[in-house]
Amino acid sequence: MLTNNSINSSQVAFSAYKDSPTADVTGDGSSYDVICNQIVFDTTEGGYNTATGVFLVPISGTYFFNASTLLTSIGALHTSAYIEINNVTSGHILNCNTINAAAVRTASDELSLSAKGVMVASTGDAIKLTIKVSNSTLTVALFGAAPADQKTWFEGYLLS
Repeated sequence: MLTNNSINSSQVAFSAYKDSPTADVTGDGSSYDVICNQIVFDTTEGGYNTATGVFLVPISGTYFFNASTLLTSIGALHTSAYIEINNVTSGHILNCNTINAAAVRTASDELSLSAKGVMVASTGDAIKLTIKVSNSTLTVALFGAAPADQKTWFEGYLLS
């Protein structure tokens, strides 16, 4: 995860995390837009919106985005899951392959999903993080915790 010390102050960059859990966000095929409500840093002074979970691109260019989530209450019938970083404006999507959540969940019914990649974006493009778990009921929760135990986070920075 990025820190204030790992970026140049003139570089476009943000990092945010979710500080509390949200119950019943997906599991029945519903997509859920992840909102990381705590800013670690945002050199764009508001590019990442903690109320909507959307990063508004301030400068056109090539960006690197990185995200991770921890899902809880994964059941035996939750056989499909994915995470995506979505440029809502252009339709460009960075995502991991769909996986069988039930087959790879932990003994405590948890699943970590992450996505990262490079995306060309234009000024004003809206970038968001979305998760989806399918084939059972709406019981999957999204983990969130204090800064010392960040498990759900979203970050990005301008490469060129």
